[in-house]
Amino acid sequence: KQGVVDARVETRNGLTCIMFSRPVSAAAVGVPDVSLTGNTAVLWAAGTAPKLSFHYSHRRGELVNFVTGGASDALPAWTIAHGLLMGVTFALTLPVAIIIARFFRHHDPLWFRLHRGFMIFGALTVLAAGALALYYGSRTQILHLILGLTAYVFVLLNVTFALFRPHIEHRYREVWEFMHRLGGRLAVIAGMSNVYVGLHVINADSVWWAVYSSIVGAVALFALVSEIKLMAETSTFEEESKLLFPQSTIRRRRSSSSFSSQFSSPGVQAAW
Repeated sequence: KQGVVDARVETRNGLTCIMFSRPVSAAAVGVPDVSLTGNTAVLWAAGTAPKLSFHYSHRRGELVNFVTGGASDALPAWTIAHGLLMGVTFALTLPVAIIIARFFRHHDPLWFRLHRGFMIFGALTVLAAGALALYYGSRTQILHLILGLTAYVFVLLNVTFALFRPHIEHRYREVWEFMHRLGGRLAVIAGMSNVYVGLHVINADSVWWAVYSSIVGAVALFALVSEIKLMAETSTFEEESKLLFPQSTIRRRRSSSSFSSQFSSPGVQAAW
């Protein structure tokens, strides 16, 4: 169907070599022409079945220059979309949602609405990226698959868990807060780590490693500085409380980062 002639398979020095000839121009049979000046997209797949069948693994696209003999990877569009969605989600969207909830509660109820918006948007992008991987992916990269499914489950569970937030005075509220925070952080750790695994799987150029690491580093640095500042403010408040009320039992201030105290505001209660 593609005008292929003289097809044969040989083994040379332990390597399987597939050779064939085809016309440079094969538009008549619906096959793209072979470029004599640039790259030509070539798809290949290998398997153990004795007949033509769908290959879940060992398949790839290459850009081949038949003039120079050079070749480079040609990533499918779904792989690029999957990587970009996951990269943005776990380097920016979900970390920013956590940062807002941790350090910006004094902007009430804006912080809550932003936190909720970023979480929902992140969950939708994870759903889309996960669907692409599950439908098109080879499922041969075990570590990438396990970390991806872990992040996928944690994100969806955490967003669903938020819908069942107990009232501020409910006896299980503190347990809910702990589980919500833990689930969000585990999702980001698993997803962020898996992006690095994905970059390794596709043999990404060093520039992509640098770009992603720069974003992650900037977000992490901001979170670290904000955490140190918050700890200093909390410590200063406690010291002043001890001087003003030396005979009183001073409870540790539920700082602006306290999850429960901010939900007690009528504006936040109405936000859902």
